[in-house]
Amino acid sequence: MYPVERALWFIENRISKDVSLQAIAASAGVSSHHLARAFGAATGQSFGNADNSGSFEYIAGVKVTEFSDLPGGFATVRISAQRYAIFRHPAHVAMLRRTHYTIWNNWLPASDVKITDGPSFERYGKDFNPITGTGTIEVWMPVSESRT
Repeated sequence: MYPVERALWFIENRISKDVSLQAIAASAGVSSHHLARAFGAATGQSFGNADNSGSFEYIAGVKVTEFSDLPGGFATVRISAQRYAIFRHPAHVAMLRRTHYTIWNNWLPASDVKITDGPSFERYGKDFNPITGTGTIEVWMPVSESRT
């Protein structure tokens, strides 16, 4: 397993805990600098919500029709309707990096769209098994027509 894939697996298995960039890098056997560069090379993006301590926010969510019935301690996020490119990830969740790499380095340069402001997210299907790491996963990327 590659360092970025090991890092993703580490994060996904600690979703409910605070995780620092240093801890993620250590789990992958690389420095935090190397991990950040590898992530950037794979996606063309920075870690996003990283703060000065190297921590960042990863939100796991579920679609609900009403916010008032949520248990205490839950946060709410509204995702506005917009255009998305949707990619099916056909392999183990630890290999999700390859799908992101292909999106950023193959599909995007050859397409007539550009990534636009908005959240990108992974959508896990009802058949996804968090124990085995297999099942339907979609990667949703916010896009707009390219203005070249």
